[in-house]
Amino acid sequence: YMSYSVLLSIWVYPVVVHWIWGGGFLTAGPDGLLGVGAIDFAGDGPVHMVGGVAGAIGAKLIGPRIGRYNADGELVEIPGHSSPLAFLGVFILWVGWFGFNAGSALSIVGNGQVAERAVVNTMLSSAAGGLGGLFFRTAVWPGREWDITAALNGVLAGLVGITASCHVVETWGALIIGLCAGIFYILASRFTIRVMGVDDPLDATPVHMFCGGLGLLMTAFFANPDFVLEWNDGYAESDRKTYSGIFYGGNGKLLAAQIVEILVVLCWVAAFITPYFGFLKYMGWLRVSPDQEESGLDDSHHGGSAYPEIYAEDNIYKSSRKLKDNGDVENGKSSTPESFSDLPKPSVSPEQAKTEDVASS
Repeated sequence: YMSYSVLLSIWVYPVVVHWIWGGGFLTAGPDGLLGVGAIDFAGDGPVHMVGGVAGAIGAKLIGPRIGRYNADGELVEIPGHSSPLAFLGVFILWVGWFGFNAGSALSIVGNGQVAERAVVNTMLSSAAGGLGGLFFRTAVWPGREWDITAALNGVLAGLVGITASCHVVETWGALIIGLCAGIFYILASRFTIRVMGVDDPLDATPVHMFCGGLGLLMTAFFANPDFVLEWNDGYAESDRKTYSGIFYGGNGKLLAAQIVEILVVLCWVAAFITPYFGFLKYMGWLRVSPDQEESGLDDSHHGGSAYPEIYAEDNIYKSSRKLKDNGDVENGKSSTPESFSDLPKPSVSPEQAKTEDVASS
């Protein structure tokens, strides 16, 4: 993990940042690609797509978690252990995102309207994303209970979707972008596991890679030329069609530049991360052993279980799985009991155990 982080931080990410923010060929302005460059205010490309693409490649090479597929090769849902903690984590990210997006104005003096527009649009898009993910998931799978995970990741999808354009779109545009991102996340999540075969426990691939790309495309449709000119006065008033979104009479050059950014980020990250993860896999450093994965990294690598109140029950569950797997754990075909009632029963009842403890004492 440390070596991968070093590679990403000192080489892959900085080069993308230079291209898009540091005067490179994709930097927004009349000197950028096609006379417009790519508009990416807070980093749908450099931040979200770079991380999302790297995560997708890593998850693909690591392979699915033990128990993700049953003996018949069918997907097995592995739900999160704590919705309240997931809820808390999303809210922490949500609050921080206002600084992330609005802070990309770099200064409140002279950029006050740009920063405040970024804050408002960030709020609207994220809210619409949460609702879009929640309702679309329910509509696609009728009869399913309301899924809080879909809402939480929908919020993140809305936040990612508006990151590139939060400073140049109107409020109605932010709502549409967020709604589309929330729905797109649900579709991308299923595509990731069912088509790409990537077992992504955090759904970082659909949220950051796919919705990051969606956000860049949406910018090319919803960018208001008045807001673009207010943010970057390097553009000429007479060349409005070049930096206008499609819905504002744009000539398509901005759309082309946004597509180029998506393709460049995909290719650049894949070119370096794929062979590096491949090397780690070849050396046996990419994935822990099946026994360590079964016991959990908290227990096997960090000196203790993170959830001691379920530690005993969890170990019983894992022991049962090992007995029932008959050596198929490593190939991802492990079978799992339907419930803890299916696990081997102790030979001594709790009442007998108490009696024997009293007698021995």
